[in-house]
Order: sequence, then structure tokens, then C-alpha cells
Amino acid sequence: MRKIDYMNTLQFRIRDCNRKARENNFMFKYESSLLLTKGSNARRRIEETINFQNLLHTQLVQSNKRAFTSQVAVNIEIEVNQRNAPHIQSIPKFYIDLIYTVSEHSEIRRKFLILKDDDQIKYLSVQYRPSRATTSSITFSVRPYNQFINQIELLEECRYKVGDSDSWDEDERYMEDDNWEDLHEHLRNRSELIQLLGYDRYEFERFSLLRRSQTSYYNNQRLKNHSLCSLLSKRSKFQQDLISGDPKLAELISMVDESTIEAHVQMSIEGLPQRTGEGDIFRANIESKIERFLHSTKILLPTLIPISVTIIFGPPRNYNKDLDNLARIVLPILLNKFGPPTTIINSLQDIELEFFRAIQERRNRTTAQSDVEFPLKGLSAYRIITIDPTPSDPPGGYIKLSIHNARTYQELITYVDRNLFECESKIEKDC
Repeated sequence: MRKIDYMNTLQFRIRDCNRKARENNFMFKYESSLLLTKGSNARRRIEETINFQNLLHTQLVQSNKRAFTSQVAVNIEIEVNQRNAPHIQSIPKFYIDLIYTVSEHSEIRRKFLILKDDDQIKYLSVQYRPSRATTSSITFSVRPYNQFINQIELLEECRYKVGDSDSWDEDERYMEDDNWEDLHEHLRNRSELIQLLGYDRYEFERFSLLRRSQTSYYNNQRLKNHSLCSLLSKRSKFQQDLISGDPKLAELISMVDESTIEAHVQMSIEGLPQRTGEGDIFRANIESKIERFLHSTKILLPTLIPISVTIIFGPPRNYNKDLDNLARIVLPILLNKFGPPTTIINSLQDIELEFFRAIQERRNRTTAQSDVEFPLKGLSAYRIITIDPTPSDPPGGYIKLSIHNARTYQELITYVDRNLFECESKIEKDC
């Protein structure tokens, strides 16, 4: 095969794309005894700013990296081991601001660090979990957004031409029975069961069934990475080539993509705040949508499993707010309305704790304790995916919210990287 022909093969393009993803991705991990927020003590913030930027600058110099000039996809992993740890939406804002311009308190002879402007971030993903180390840490992974989309486009092409990989099967395998029938039967027979089991045992089993039903519901209703890849790639060159000359096929693919997304979006809110005073209206709209959703699906309160959220963001034209500021509007409302536990242990109700305590005492074991170094309530992860506007979109912009069971939530960048690597291996094996 001629070299020019080989360079046009799917095998070469995937291998080349994987190589560029490794080369262009910049990763930086910062460890601290205390991760801060915008509201932390001013002197501490200055000290943290200097320490963070000095370490970041050193790694940039060692890696011979300059600031990204184009749009980027950013993944942030936060691990906390500190008392009164801030919530997931509070930590990123402080540290994201530190990756732009060098602080006036720093002696670094460089104007920009990783990014030049806050509107460069088009995809933002944040995961939040307890740290197994003695310190807290925050890890940034940054890559060009166009490179990220190229990976997704190749992944979609690989799906059509090679077939699904094991990771796609993994993305599908969490579909399960909703367990509602057992819960409803338990609730219908409340009087008889209390008389038979006693009130405490009845409540213990009710919470157990409720937790299982919530787990099944959020697993079945989650917005899967498979669908997100289809959404983000539907304007790709491969998709256009696939449907060129067949408007009916183009319309069908578009309808399938949109219906798949809408089926797994629990709430849609139009009209993003752009002028003074509109922020309160926007917050009220979010609260109203969440209250209606929770009222229509009564098994979701109290929230007994850790949850994460995907936010699909369709910005209005000339919208200049950055994604972490959007998170600081939406996430506190979700936290207030859902009150999700950060871990399964933190979800245990008083009756459940008493039940386990009695068992542990009979077995002379330590009683289960909550994770005191981790917030009792909070979201485990979130991601904001920016969708380019189309003429049919609401002129004021929109957001769509999809709630996930945190235990089956998969980060999209990791998912894409893993599947492309598997595609490359599968093609090489078949050659």
C-alpha cells in the first residue's frame, strides 16, 4: 500500500489521533493540606495563589508548553481530606482563575499560564471524591477542544465501520429493573407489615427498597456517553458524508439523536441571564422545574444515593459567562432541592444506623461511621457540555439537566480515550 493511501485509512487516522491526544493533553496535579475557595481568608488565598502558580509554571517550563490559544476541554479531579471541605461547585472557581494570567503577587516572568481567557473552556467536567492520601489535591487535564471533537468523530466512524467495543457494552449494561413493584407493594401493605415486623424493621426495609428504586431509576434514565458522542459528532464531516444526498436519512438521524437526548433529560430551562436582575428569574425557573420533576417522581426523595449531573448548555449569541460561573448558579439549587449524600454511608437514615449498630454490637465490631472528612451532602460530579447554537434554538439560550447515579457515571474524556485505544487495538488485531 502506498504511504498516501495508508494515511487515509481508519487505522492510521485513529493511531495518529491517539498520538496527538497524548502529545497535546496537559496534566497538572496540585496537592495542598487545604483546598481553598473564593471566600477563603485573603492572606491564605495569596499564599495559595503563589504556591499553585509557581508549581504550575515549573511544570509548563519542563514540558515546554505555552498557553492554549484555542478553545479547550477541561477535566478536573478533586480529592479532599480536610474538615469542612467546600462543595464541588466552590473549589474549581478559585483554581480555574489561577490558570489564566499570572498573579500580581507572583515573580513569574510570564503573562499567561495554561489559558489566556475564561471563555476558552467549552467542555468542563469535575469529579469530587474523598482522598486516600493525607492531603487534598486538584488535578487539571486540558486538551484542545477541536482535538477532543476529532476523537469523538473518529469514534463514531469506528462504531459504524468496526463495531462496538467492550466499553460501549459497559456503557449499556447498567440497564435494570426499576424495583418499583417491590416498593409499591411494601407501601400498600404498610399496616400489615408494621404489625408483623414492627415499625423500625418496616422503615428499615422501606429505605432499602427506596434506595434500590432510586439506583435503578437513575441508571436507566442517565444520559450515556454513547449518546453524547452522537450528539457532539452529528455535524462532523463523517456524518455529513454518510447522509449526503439523502435528506430523509439526515432528518431521521437528527430525530433519533434528539429523541435519545430528550428521553434522558429530566429538566430543560430556557432564557439564560444576560442583564442585571435576570439571574433571580433564571434561578426561580430552575427551582420550579426541579420541584415539578420531584413532585412527579415521588420515589426520588429523600435522595438516598450519590448523584451527578450533566448540563447541556446552549448559549445565546454573544453570551460571555464562563462555565464555572454557570455551575455556581445551577449546582447550589440542585444541592438544596435534592439534598444528595456524598457517599452511601452518608445516606444511611437514623433507623438504618441503629439497625446496623445493633448488629455490630452483637458481633463486637466497630459501628459504621459517616465519612467525617467529607461533606455529608453534595454532588459527586458534574459536566457542562456546550452545544453550538442553531437557528431553531431558543434565542435566549437554554440548559438541559440529566441526573446520574454517581456510581455508574463515566467521565466523557476518559470514555473517549479508552474506546479509541480499544478501536486501534481491534483494527490492528484484525489486520
